[in-house]
Amino acid sequence: MQKTFGRYADYYDLIYQDKDYHRECDYIESLWRRFGKTDVRSVLNVGCGTGGHDILLAERGYEVHGLDRSIEMVEIASEKAGKRNLNINFINQDIIHFQSDRKFDAVISMFATMGYLTSNENLIAGMKNIRSCLDKGGLFLFDLWYGPAVLAQRPETRMKPMTIEGEVLYRLALPSLDSTRNAVDVEYIIIHPSRNLEVRELHRMRYFFVPELEWMADQGGFSMIGSFAFLSEREPPSLDSWNITCVLGAV
Repeated sequence: MQKTFGRYADYYDLIYQDKDYHRECDYIESLWRRFGKTDVRSVLNVGCGTGGHDILLAERGYEVHGLDRSIEMVEIASEKAGKRNLNINFINQDIIHFQSDRKFDAVISMFATMGYLTSNENLIAGMKNIRSCLDKGGLFLFDLWYGPAVLAQRPETRMKPMTIEGEVLYRLALPSLDSTRNAVDVEYIIIHPSRNLEVRELHRMRYFFVPELEWMADQGGFSMIGSFAFLSEREPPSLDSWNITCVLGAV
């Protein structure tokens, strides 16, 4: 897999400062209550990033373990949790190699993290490792890019201005659609004028279709419970749903 979230990690929280982690954690808890067979107490977050979800879930009383392949992201997440005196176990590892000696009540993977598993081999390896972290009936909840919406809307070049200490920075996203591989290559460029600095990273993101998700679930030892427009518990995926949420149950 490609190296991502190196120096880009330093700007991650600034770029996504308007992301509503509180609402997303409310949503996660609501899906657990609706579909879970037992109460959720312990959580593994695959692709935890800088710990936005982990910190809020820990503050709500959950035992949280965060997994991320970027050491830079893990270090930032650990520092943020430490400042809040939260005991969160952050692990620098990717899901295709991760092995756990314990079970969790639920696994989550937010912000389209599963889309970084662009080969079927890595995808199934990751799914099987996630399944090994759950008892039968345990929930795996994740969001991803929905293929029909990606192809209908088409990826667009985007420029996002950001302000830090009165200085304006820019994040440029340059996408290239590879419809033969169900993927989008996005070159992210952080432009930091006062430092005469550009940070560049290429992220290859896979998008998915429902039959593919059902196959993925079956290969990984899960059953598909449901798929919904992101942040909805009832609305089915549509051409307007670039991001969708999937709920799988361990079998």
